[in-house]
Amino acid sequence: MVGMVGSHLIGPRTALVADVVRQQQTRQRRLSSFVDIGFNHILEPAVTISGGLGGGVASDRGAVRVFIGLK
Repeated sequence: MVGMVGSHLIGPRTALVADVVRQQQTRQRRLSSFVDIGFNHILEPAVTISGGLGGGVASDRGAVRVFIGLK
């Protein structure tokens, strides 16, 4: 898996995050490419929530993924 990530602060504790990911799926013998956009928000020093939405590129167009996280 290879990815490039960029982020931009949109508030004192919130960042907008965008990434491009290219992943080799060895068992299926194929490559997947996705572009994701989401956010990270610090609730308190030890707790961060994240969420986002991504779409497939090229042969993966039409594929959608949604993600949420808590750290």
